[in-house]
Amino acid sequence: MRESKDTYKEVRTLVLPGCIITMHIPDISAEERKRRMEQIGKAAESLLKDVMRRQAHGEEKSVLQST
Repeated sequence: MRESKDTYKEVRTLVLPGCIITMHIPDISAEERKRRMEQIGKAAESLLKDVMRRQAHGEEKSVLQST
């Protein structure tokens, strides 16, 4: 994973049964946010295509199943 040089405008903490989630909200420009969201969209599309391909070929495990 690459090291981030982001600065953060906010830190949110969610406390749920069995876990604590800390979210660091970066202070980024609208253009950078758009670029990052496009990357997330491409990754989600790739993941979904892989899951659908595996299901179509009858493979038992998908990338979403751990074991």
